[in-house]
Amino acid sequence: MNFAALLFASLIPLILFGVAWIFGWPLAEETSPHPGETNEDLFPLHTRHFPQLRQSLDSADARYIHRRVSKELERSWRAERKQILRDYLAGLAGDFARVGRLVGMVDSLSPEMSKRNLVERYWLAMHFRFLYRSISVCMSAGGPGVLRQLARLTAYVGSLSALEEANMERLEIFSGEEEVRPNFNA
Repeated sequence: MNFAALLFASLIPLILFGVAWIFGWPLAEETSPHPGETNEDLFPLHTRHFPQLRQSLDSADARYIHRRVSKELERSWRAERKQILRDYLAGLAGDFARVGRLVGMVDSLSPEMSKRNLVERYWLAMHFRFLYRSISVCMSAGGPGVLRQLARLTAYVGSLSALEEANMERLEIFSGEEEVRPNFNA
């Protein structure tokens, strides 16, 4: 085996490990403290507004603006649109962080149920962080398809939230069964 092939074979696992480590790194919104937060505050807030955002940022508006207004006004409009997308992206990161804190609460109440969904939640978190970081780069570069990628990101937050709501329902049913179960050994 030649030296180049050996070097290549040893670098690939290191690169893959590095990429996994980078995407596994928590977002700033996940690590910032949130004092005074109640249980109701842990559900996503921004995901439900995506249909309105999608409609308001439709590309048909861009064609209309391009034909009807001055270049300066069009530039201003595009900058405002980009800021709206950045704010929504930051809001999605906040939603993801809140759902993550909800995951921690549910896990603390039922460790055996949390082990079953651990891999799925980790996979969703990795996808979310990857998409979040790639959308941030695309938005900075002015790349196309940001709205479509935001739709995927919104779906990941919704999936994680739905998974935790199902876990909470199972936990509620499980705790209800324990309370109702009669003790015939007494």
